[in-house]
Amino acid sequence: MLYTVSFLNQIVILDADSHIVNVVEDACRPFYTFSHNVASSSSEASQATLPIRLKVLVDGSKVGQAKQKIDGFMQTIPLHANKIGLKLRSTEDLVEVVDLVGGVCYFVRPKASVVMIIEELNDVTFLEIVRILRGLLLDCAQRAGYARVHAAAVKVNGHIILLVGDKGAGKTSFLTCALKSPVERASLITNDRGLVGTDNSIWGYPYAVAMSPECVPDCPELKPNSRTRRNGSGKYLFWPTEFVSSFHRSLDPGGEISAVVMPRLNLASSTINLGMPSVDEIEREIDKLGSPDGEVHPTWLVELIRENEPPSFTPWSLMSLNWFVMEGNPWKDDWVTKVLNSLVRTV
Repeated sequence: MLYTVSFLNQIVILDADSHIVNVVEDACRPFYTFSHNVASSSSEASQATLPIRLKVLVDGSKVGQAKQKIDGFMQTIPLHANKIGLKLRSTEDLVEVVDLVGGVCYFVRPKASVVMIIEELNDVTFLEIVRILRGLLLDCAQRAGYARVHAAAVKVNGHIILLVGDKGAGKTSFLTCALKSPVERASLITNDRGLVGTDNSIWGYPYAVAMSPECVPDCPELKPNSRTRRNGSGKYLFWPTEFVSSFHRSLDPGGEISAVVMPRLNLASSTINLGMPSVDEIEREIDKLGSPDGEVHPTWLVELIRENEPPSFTPWSLMSLNWFVMEGNPWKDDWVTKVLNSLVRTV
């Protein structure tokens, strides 16, 4: 069955059985919109070219046949999630790639379509479908003028706060404490990756929340178990819906940014000190925002489909927003109220 998957007025056509689409849609809600009505949705999209089609099939025999073609002279290709694939065939019109670890074959037609043939449906292969769909939509959004950034965002009482900083700065800790705070309304937009628009908006997409084991004791609401995934750094990975439900909060797709916070985590402190960064500090932070790593983006797939890389830009328009430095321990002090009060005073 054909479905239109929309994200920031960009679309991918998903061709899959309804039970597959239902699981993928649940994992991608509320960031993507799924619709049966391909024709009307396509006419509303702003893409200048025909949308890419992603077809998903479950056929263990075909994956087995692909594996039998493997020999020691085939070209390797780096895939997403630090995996290595093999190119079984590569012509001008078709590239065939097999992921031995994931049990997935890909048939890629440049500028047209991707066919995923999955050995069997399970949690791992469902995640693969989400990753490929996410990568295709991210590429479309970047080509439409959105910038991929390494940042977190939370919406509290109608205000969207962007959290920026290097790994270890405390973005996840500050974000989690916002969800745990006594404010009436708090929702997660993104924990680690997002898209910034030229209108100073931030938009999330389905990407796991990584939580350090050292922080889990401060969050009895989170209950990692034997099925909880962990990344290469040993952090627990919680899917966004699972993460927010632990705090009885919700997800929000995104919107206009009200303030930018530079967290400086200090677990030895018992308070939060609010300050204002210098212009030089803000410029350095924005410059880093425009250069995220490539962990999320399946660049290998985009390189096979597209003739060129998507354009990139640094979101210098963020300079016009309210910026704050929050130094201290968010587990011991309410940083959210301090930012909200400061926003009221600056209006």
